[in-house]
Amino acid sequence: HLEVKRVENFSLRKALAQSQRDAGEGEVPLVLQRGNRQPWVVVMLMDDFLKMYKEGLDHDEVRSGN
Repeated sequence: HLEVKRVENFSLRKALAQSQRDAGEGEVPLVLQRGNRQPWVVVMLMDDFLKMYKEGLDHDEVRSGN
């Protein structure tokens, strides 16, 4: 579930909590934030990041035949 914030004053924890509340079953809560003239950043729970990262590694192993 994406929560997008295009604001200068950003409360990371509040935005992540909102994304967690709004996420449906099986959705990963993510927050995308950008201030003026700044690059976009992604905020997510570490457990979700590690799961996605591991799934990506497993996918690469399957694709390479290892």
